[in-house]
Amino acid sequence: MNKFWRDLIFFTGFLVGMFLGDFFVSRRLIKIIEEDRKNYKKLKKYYEFFNYWMYSNQHGVLISQWIKSQGFKKVIIYGMKEFGMRLYDELKSNDIDIVCCIDQNQENIIGEYPFIGLNDEIPEADIIIVTAIHHFQNIKEDLQKKVKYPILSLELVVNCSLGMQKKENNNL
Repeated sequence: MNKFWRDLIFFTGFLVGMFLGDFFVSRRLIKIIEEDRKNYKKLKKYYEFFNYWMYSNQHGVLISQWIKSQGFKKVIIYGMKEFGMRLYDELKSNDIDIVCCIDQNQENIIGEYPFIGLNDEIPEADIIIVTAIHHFQNIKEDLQKKVKYPILSLELVVNCSLGMQKKENNNL
Protein backbone atom coordinates (compact mmCIF):
# COMPACT_ATOMS: atom_id res chain seq x y z
CA MET A 1 0.00 0.00 0.00
CA ASN A 2 1.46 3.32 -0.96
CA LYS A 3 1.98 6.23 1.39
CA PHE A 4 -1.00 8.23 0.05
CA TRP A 5 -3.59 5.53 0.88
CA ARG A 6 -2.01 4.78 4.22
CA ASP A 7 -2.09 8.47 5.16
CA LEU A 8 -5.67 8.82 3.89
CA ILE A 9 -6.86 5.83 5.96
CA PHE A 10 -5.01 7.14 9.00
CA PHE A 11 -6.46 10.64 8.59
CA THR A 12 -9.99 9.29 7.97
CA GLY A 13 -9.72 7.08 11.07
CA PHE A 14 -8.45 10.03 13.03
CA LEU A 15 -11.41 12.21 11.96
CA VAL A 16 -13.96 9.45 12.63
CA GLY A 17 -12.39 8.86 16.06
CA MET A 18 -12.52 12.56 16.87
CA PHE A 19 -16.14 12.79 15.75
CA LEU A 20 -17.27 9.72 17.71
CA GLY A 21 -15.27 10.75 20.76
CA ASP A 22 -16.73 14.24 20.65
CA PHE A 23 -20.23 12.81 20.14
CA PHE A 24 -20.04 10.48 23.16
CA VAL A 25 -18.31 13.06 25.39
CA SER A 26 -20.94 15.67 24.46
CA ARG A 27 -23.79 13.27 25.28
CA ARG A 28 -22.19 12.47 28.64
CA LEU A 29 -21.71 16.16 29.43
CA ILE A 30 -25.32 16.91 28.54
CA LYS A 31 -26.45 14.12 30.88
CA ILE A 32 -24.26 15.45 33.70
CA ILE A 33 -25.60 18.98 33.20
CA GLU A 34 -29.21 17.73 33.24
CA GLU A 35 -28.58 15.78 36.47
CA ASP A 36 -26.94 18.84 38.04
CA ARG A 37 -29.91 21.00 37.02
CA LYS A 38 -32.36 18.54 38.63
CA ASN A 39 -30.29 18.39 41.81
CA TYR A 40 -30.07 22.18 41.91
CA LYS A 41 -33.86 22.53 41.62
CA LYS A 42 -34.39 19.91 44.34
CA LEU A 43 -31.89 21.49 46.71
CA LYS A 44 -33.28 24.96 46.04
CA LYS A 45 -36.79 23.75 46.87
CA TYR A 46 -35.49 22.12 50.08
CA TYR A 47 -33.63 25.27 51.08
CA GLU A 48 -36.62 27.53 50.46
CA PHE A 49 -38.96 25.18 52.32
CA PHE A 50 -36.62 24.77 55.29
CA ASN A 51 -36.20 28.55 55.52
CA TYR A 52 -40.00 28.99 55.44
CA TRP A 53 -40.49 26.28 58.07
CA MET A 54 -37.88 27.77 60.41
CA TYR A 55 -39.29 31.28 59.92
CA SER A 56 -42.74 29.98 60.82
CA ASN A 57 -41.36 28.11 63.82
CA GLN A 58 -39.55 31.21 65.09
CA HIS A 59 -42.87 33.03 65.00
CA GLY A 60 -44.59 30.46 67.18
CA VAL A 61 -46.09 28.25 64.50
CA LEU A 62 -45.76 24.65 65.64
CA ILE A 63 -46.76 21.64 63.60
CA SER A 64 -47.64 19.82 66.80
CA GLN A 65 -50.34 22.41 67.59
CA TRP A 66 -51.97 21.90 64.20
CA ILE A 67 -51.79 18.11 64.57
CA LYS A 68 -53.52 18.30 67.96
CA SER A 69 -56.13 20.74 66.62
CA GLN A 70 -57.04 18.22 63.93
CA GLY A 71 -57.55 15.47 66.48
CA PHE A 72 -54.57 13.44 65.30
CA LYS A 73 -52.95 11.55 68.15
CA LYS A 74 -50.80 8.90 66.47
CA VAL A 75 -48.34 9.98 63.77
CA ILE A 76 -46.05 8.10 61.41
CA ILE A 77 -43.15 10.00 59.88
CA TYR A 78 -42.03 8.91 56.42
CA GLY A 79 -38.46 9.99 55.63
CA MET A 80 -35.83 10.41 58.32
CA LYS A 81 -33.29 12.66 56.72
CA GLU A 82 -32.92 16.23 57.98
CA PHE A 83 -36.61 17.19 57.75
CA GLY A 84 -37.73 13.94 59.35
CA MET A 85 -35.34 14.31 62.28
CA ARG A 86 -36.44 17.92 62.90
CA LEU A 87 -40.11 16.93 62.70
CA TYR A 88 -39.49 14.00 65.05
CA ASP A 89 -37.82 16.33 67.58
CA GLU A 90 -40.69 18.82 67.48
CA LEU A 91 -43.43 16.22 67.78
CA LYS A 92 -41.66 14.26 70.52
CA SER A 93 -41.02 17.40 72.59
CA ASN A 94 -44.72 18.33 72.30
CA ASP A 95 -46.13 14.97 73.40
CA ILE A 96 -47.27 13.68 70.02
CA ASP A 97 -47.27 9.87 69.86
CA ILE A 98 -44.91 8.85 67.05
CA VAL A 99 -45.94 5.31 66.15
CA CYS A 100 -42.91 4.71 63.94
CA CYS A 101 -40.69 6.16 61.26
CA ILE A 102 -40.36 4.77 57.76
CA ASP A 103 -37.25 5.24 55.66
CA GLN A 104 -35.82 3.31 52.75
CA ASN A 105 -32.28 3.70 54.10
CA GLN A 106 -32.67 2.74 57.74
CA GLU A 107 -29.05 1.69 58.11
CA ASN A 108 -27.86 5.24 57.33
CA ILE A 109 -29.96 6.92 60.03
CA ILE A 110 -28.31 7.89 63.29
CA GLY A 111 -30.53 8.05 66.34
CA GLU A 112 -33.01 6.15 68.42
CA TYR A 113 -36.03 6.28 66.14
CA PRO A 114 -38.67 3.53 66.07
CA PHE A 115 -38.21 2.23 62.51
CA ILE A 116 -40.03 -0.03 60.14
CA GLY A 117 -38.95 -0.93 56.64
CA LEU A 118 -40.77 -0.15 53.43
CA ASN A 119 -41.87 -3.77 53.08
CA ASP A 120 -43.05 -4.14 56.68
CA GLU A 121 -46.70 -3.90 57.61
CA ILE A 122 -47.56 -0.31 58.48
CA PRO A 123 -49.24 -0.04 61.88
CA GLU A 124 -52.43 1.89 62.60
CA ALA A 125 -52.06 5.64 63.01
CA ASP A 126 -54.10 8.79 62.47
CA ILE A 127 -51.82 10.30 59.85
CA ILE A 128 -48.58 9.80 57.92
CA ILE A 129 -46.45 12.88 57.32
CA VAL A 130 -44.07 12.53 54.37
CA THR A 131 -40.95 14.63 54.78
CA ALA A 132 -39.51 13.76 51.36
CA ILE A 133 -41.37 16.69 49.82
CA HIS A 134 -39.72 16.39 46.42
CA HIS A 135 -40.98 12.81 45.99
CA PHE A 136 -44.28 13.20 47.83
CA GLN A 137 -46.66 12.23 45.05
CA ASN A 138 -44.93 8.91 44.28
CA ILE A 139 -44.62 8.05 47.96
CA LYS A 140 -48.26 8.89 48.59
CA GLU A 141 -49.38 6.64 45.73
CA ASP A 142 -47.36 3.75 47.17
CA LEU A 143 -48.63 4.28 50.71
CA GLN A 144 -52.27 4.57 49.64
CA LYS A 145 -52.08 0.92 48.61
CA LYS A 146 -51.22 0.01 52.22
CA VAL A 147 -53.18 2.39 54.48
CA LYS A 148 -56.55 4.11 54.56
CA TYR A 149 -55.71 7.13 56.73
CA PRO A 150 -54.47 10.57 55.57
CA ILE A 151 -51.04 10.90 53.97
CA LEU A 152 -49.85 14.50 53.94
CA SER A 153 -46.65 16.18 52.85
CA LEU A 154 -44.65 18.08 55.43
CA GLU A 155 -44.98 21.09 53.15
CA LEU A 156 -48.79 20.99 53.41
CA VAL A 157 -48.68 20.45 57.17
CA VAL A 158 -46.44 23.50 57.66
CA ASN A 159 -48.75 25.58 55.44
CA CYS A 160 -51.82 24.41 57.38
CA SER A 161 -50.06 25.17 60.67
CA LEU A 162 -49.22 28.66 59.48
CA GLY A 163 -52.78 29.15 58.23
CA MET A 164 -54.15 28.13 61.63
CA GLN A 165 -51.81 30.58 63.37
CA LYS A 166 -52.86 33.44 61.07
CA LYS A 167 -56.53 32.62 61.68
CA GLU A 168 -56.02 32.61 65.45
CA ASN A 169 -54.21 35.96 65.29
CA ASN A 170 -57.03 37.51 63.24
CA ASN A 171 -59.58 36.36 65.82
CA LEU A 172 -57.73 38.08 68.68
